[in-house]
Amino acid sequence: MDKRSTQTKVKVVVRLRPCLSTSEKTFVSVVGNKVQILNHRNIEENLQYEFNTVFDENSSQAEVFSTSVEPMLEKVLQGQNVSVFAYGPTGAGKTHTMLGMTSDPGIIPRVIQSLFEAIEEKQASALNGNSNQAPQFKVTFSYMEIYNEKVHDLLVSGHQDLPIREDASKNIFVADLSEKSIDKYETFMNHFEPAASNRTVAATKLNKYSSRSHTILLLKILRREPDGKEMRGKLYLIDLAGSEDNRRTGNKGIRLKESGAINKSLFVLGEVVDAINQNQPRIPYRNSKLTRLLQDSIGGGCHAVMITNIAPEERFYYDTYCTLNFATKSKKIVNTITTHVVRPPQIEKPTATVRPIKRHSGSLPPSKPKLRKLSSSLPSLSAADPHSASCVSAAVSNDPLPSPLVRQQKAFESAIQEKLSAMEKLVENLRSTTNMKDLTASESNSPNSANKESSTPTSNKTRKSLRLSLVSVQSDDSPDVIFPTPKACKGKLTDATNLLKQRHFGPPQQKVKKQKVQYRVVEDSTSCSPLFPQSPAISRKRGSSQDFESPTTKKIKAAPHIFNNEDQAKRNTEFLELLNSASVKELQGLQTVGVKRAKMIYEWRELHGSFSSIHGLLDVPGFSDKVLKKLLRSNLVTNI
Repeated sequence: MDKRSTQTKVKVVVRLRPCLSTSEKTFVSVVGNKVQILNHRNIEENLQYEFNTVFDENSSQAEVFSTSVEPMLEKVLQGQNVSVFAYGPTGAGKTHTMLGMTSDPGIIPRVIQSLFEAIEEKQASALNGNSNQAPQFKVTFSYMEIYNEKVHDLLVSGHQDLPIREDASKNIFVADLSEKSIDKYETFMNHFEPAASNRTVAATKLNKYSSRSHTILLLKILRREPDGKEMRGKLYLIDLAGSEDNRRTGNKGIRLKESGAINKSLFVLGEVVDAINQNQPRIPYRNSKLTRLLQDSIGGGCHAVMITNIAPEERFYYDTYCTLNFATKSKKIVNTITTHVVRPPQIEKPTATVRPIKRHSGSLPPSKPKLRKLSSSLPSLSAADPHSASCVSAAVSNDPLPSPLVRQQKAFESAIQEKLSAMEKLVENLRSTTNMKDLTASESNSPNSANKESSTPTSNKTRKSLRLSLVSVQSDDSPDVIFPTPKACKGKLTDATNLLKQRHFGPPQQKVKKQKVQYRVVEDSTSCSPLFPQSPAISRKRGSSQDFESPTTKKIKAAPHIFNNEDQAKRNTEFLELLNSASVKELQGLQTVGVKRAKMIYEWRELHGSFSSIHGLLDVPGFSDKVLKKLLRSNLVTNI
């Protein structure tokens, strides 16, 4: 991937909202690209701020789009990233600037329509020119919100608290975020309109439809040229929630928690801007989900356009003053723009190279003698045979000294060889002694012997008992050697030769078939631990299909239903009545309902009225399908 980098500053645009009431006093004036407000420290003076572009209260949506955003669309089609976000206090008109209305659309609808028009123009110009093929484009989009420091997917319900990741190329992305492919403006609106209705909006004293979250619309454009070259660009359209003064908004309960999360994220955004302007070694992007997603927009690698919205009324003086100061700091930030171009791999044809033959004018130089390797067929060193060791040392005297690991291996092999030779000598001696002993015993046990009947049973019994007490241990070196168990040592053997014979050889053992293990049920068995109840031992013959169950298992299987149909219906009705009439303290008495959820249910009921069904709890913020199922199961209510 080719990356060509250029540097550019963040483009800051200011838009002044019209005054909502003619009776209120204003304190903001626009002169060209400058904004003037009263100086609260000296009434006789004015504070003046200068920006790239300033739109007064008479500016239209089309004017803001054509001047600030439309020139950036060509950069996205060339493989660069662009970020456009609206910033300002609550009630300053950020959402109106980004979304607009059906009769007067905002930046987001105009961007989509202009983007597809630009794609059609490029394809038409390529076909009308000398090229026979037009570039291909693929456009996908994602839509998400940051609500109470949690990322929610607005295209798919149920995707909540998604993690933010960073890939190997330092690109920020949201894991498991859904994408929709679009090919025209109508397809986009079919997906976007229901997703926009999922955004969290609530009423406050300053605004009837106040945004309670930050929303980010991400567009990915892939451009593939006929020669195989690809250019990938991204377009971020961000609608930030406004900072709020809870003393004027009158926020309580859930609204107070939402405003706290919004103000915290905007405060961290200010810290990020200050850290970038002061060239600090650490930029606190990770202190908030918002700044983590804006890491590429502020001090990152994309073109950034910040549309600052302000209000002209005197009651918004402090908010407007802080907003203009923040916009002044932001226009100093420099971003390093990166163009993402992927070129097709070029296959090089192999070429045959002929090396010239070097010829020496004189005689050839003498070659170095090669060192001989140690032969693996040399006899192993043995301490018992010093002559062989001396021969081996003499044979390798001309070779280089082996490494320490080779010497340790040789020493280990010599020790093993010594033990094997000693065992072979012992085995030969035992075999000769055993043969002589068996020959003497066969001569003594002749048919004319008087003690034939008495001696034979005794020797057979002794051999049989000794054979049963032995355990055969097979080894690679001595597969026929049999070692006795400790029980064999307790037996009294009068003949030391037979004992030695049984230890090393013994009678040839036959393969003993494994006996079938049969278990029996012990009814009066007691438990080994007082923590576990008594249960009969499980017995089963091998091959039988009979299963045994403990009394506890049978009791669980035979447990009847807790409620019948009438009782369950009554329980469901009582639960729904409790949701519609109970106080916060009474709602806390329900299982899995704490103080926060009880307040959320109560406030939702006060704003929207009673619940028509139990599924109405899904409309309460913080209640998902998983939470609702757990609540109903814990309170013995069926999912109706």
